Amino acid sequence: MQDLTADRIDYLCDSPSTSKPQIDGGFVKAIATTGEQRWYTLAQVPTVREQGVDFVIITWQGLVLAQNTPEPIVRELNAALSKALDLPLVRERFTQLGEQITQPEHRSPEHFRKFVADEIVRWSGPSRRVVSRSSERGGAYPLRADTAE
Repeated sequence: MQDLTADRIDYLCDSPSTSKPQIDGGFVKAIATTGEQRWYTLAQVPTVREQGVDFVIITWQGLVLAQNTPEPIVRELNAALSKALDLPLVRERFTQLGEQITQPEHRSPEHFRKFVADEIVRWSGPSRRVVSRSSERGGAYPLRADTAE
């Protein structure tokens, strides 16, 4: 975000929690959101799909532990995190930041493991294409693109 507001780059794909203050302040212009639907804190900004590009990208966070963490510890930490996410103060803060809290039925370790595995499969193809194209260009993938005004 610093490079965008300093005019060192022309484009940034960022999460609402860090972009919204800059958008509201008029420092940057939002051109699209990448979710399935318009983001509730940026309702005036169309989705990428609405603009004719068929893709969806979401950001997500999760608690990741060492592979050999004993299952009772995994369950205890999961329960504590889920309980914290249901606290009104936490929910209110997430809403203020423009972030959504995962529904309780999607908070289990099993659900998260499957979700992460699916994300790895989903993004492995595009990631390989970017690395391949980057290699063709001598290893450098452009971070800044010239844009027409």
